Amino acid sequence: MAPSARLAACHALHYFLQNENFIEESLGRWKTLHTPKEVDFRLAFEIASGTVRRKRSLEYGLQGLAKRNSLKLENKKKALLYTALYQLWFLDRIPAYAVVAESVDLAKKLFHTSFASFVNAILRKASSQPITLPATTTPEGLGIHYSYPNWFVEELLRTLPHENVISILAAQNTPPPLMATLLQKNDATKDPLPFTNMPLSDLNTIENPYHSPLLYIQNITQATLTGKLCQKMDAPKTALDICAAPGGKAILLHAAFPQTTIHANDANAKRMIRLQENLTKFHINALLTTIRGEDYPEERKYNLVIVDAPCSNSGVLAKCPEARWRLNKQNIDALQRTQVALLKKAARLLHNGGKIWYLTCSILAQENEAIIEQTCNSENLTITKGPYTQTPNAEGWEGGFACELSSRVE
Repeated sequence: MAPSARLAACHALHYFLQNENFIEESLGRWKTLHTPKEVDFRLAFEIASGTVRRKRSLEYGLQGLAKRNSLKLENKKKALLYTALYQLWFLDRIPAYAVVAESVDLAKKLFHTSFASFVNAILRKASSQPITLPATTTPEGLGIHYSYPNWFVEELLRTLPHENVISILAAQNTPPPLMATLLQKNDATKDPLPFTNMPLSDLNTIENPYHSPLLYIQNITQATLTGKLCQKMDAPKTALDICAAPGGKAILLHAAFPQTTIHANDANAKRMIRLQENLTKFHINALLTTIRGEDYPEERKYNLVIVDAPCSNSGVLAKCPEARWRLNKQNIDALQRTQVALLKKAARLLHNGGKIWYLTCSILAQENEAIIEQTCNSENLTITKGPYTQTPNAEGWEGGFACELSSRVE
């Protein structure tokens, strides 16, 4: 018998708790082995991803229910309790009795009767009272209330008003609506651009939207930021997308400038498979390479180099729930070194007067404005467009950053 959606979600959360692994890997194996119904897979994914997002809030709430100064549980038991509490406290369409009954039954099967009794007591108490979270007047209160590391909250408060930070934190606890970029034939005009964004719910006239050669599944933020960089720009003769997978920027560049010769590179061989699939779908002929971006050979020069840099994903935490628990100074410092190295490489790959597009899905100044300032000072570059920053919002826009840099003509 195939595992239930709740058990699959429990296994996925346990997989994450072991070493911050990606829940999609665990759920992907479940889908391959047991071919669950689509509705069951969506439920398992919603429970698992939501529980990862709300992990800190759930830890706080569970401590209150247990009335102990320290509640020590192995990760597998945590996974069962957290996924159940998430359903009771943060999902409003699942009956409490169903959550309690199945969770107690799973506790009996996976563990022992004494733990099942503990689960029963905790969940019955949780089902009769909403979670009580601390006030949002301090960074720690915000971190617990919205379930983020204190460091990330403090960094946002350093550069943004308190009410803006609350809006960002709240927005990234709700999965963004699925959107798509509609690609159109370029008619040789620069305005309007040959791509627009819309929610999939508005695409009822398009059959099989996931397979349409006119649609690229993508949040409106990515297309909007790239569109700003494309505005009032002469078509580059050659372009290199140095961190190209899964191909979104190359696809938009081709839509705007179909005559541009595109070279697409990515260091990750597995991600290159997805890149190739997307380029084939949209009939884009590109020269593909799999080289570490910082080591890309410098014999050839380009009119445009796109650096869609590896980053913290701090602007897309709603759809990358695991990423929020990697937000700390050490990880950001390591990412900054990579970002600077990629921009310096890009500067050495430009023709005189060439351009660099620097983009991230981060909303942290350390990965955006600070990187631009450092590189402009050291690499003879100047800002020619932007910088543009989009923060996550209640309308479903993700966070991101874009800036165009140009080499100074010698």
